[in-house]
Order: sequence, then structure tokens, then C-alpha cells
Amino acid sequence: MRELPAVPLLVELSGPSVRGLALVDTTADSIILPESVAQQLHVDLNNAPSGPVAVIGGTQVPVCYAQLILTLQTARQSCRWPA
Repeated sequence: MRELPAVPLLVELSGPSVRGLALVDTTADSIILPESVAQQLHVDLNNAPSGPVAVIGGTQVPVCYAQLILTLQTARQSCRWPA
């Protein structure tokens, strides 16, 4: 089995929150979450800013942007910031 750089992540927006594992990509320009996370947080993406992002291989993928609170957690520390 291959080891992946995954850390526990808490995503919040004014009350609702979603916990999961996030893969760490130190060269990423954006944090991209599944649309299902936005639905669980009751984020309305209908009027959200949107645009394409390039993924590995140069493929353009459409995304919507929303301001959320992220918390990375390990056994010894946590880091929380708006993203």
C-alpha cells in the first residue's frame, strides 16, 4: 500500500462543519474541495465566482470559489485560517 501525505481537515462555514482527510500538495495554488462539501455546509454556489484551474497534465477544470474556515489538525497542534 502506498503512503499518502494526508492530514485531518475540518472545514467550517458559520456553524456547519465537515471533517475529512486532505491530501497535502505543497505545489498547489488552490485548495479544491468536492462540491458535496459545499452542499453539506449549505454554501450557495449559484452566484459564486468561478473559473478554470489547471490540473496535472494541463487539463482545465471548472471550479467555484467560496470563503471557508479550514483547520489542519495533528495530535500535537492545529492551524486554523480563512481560505
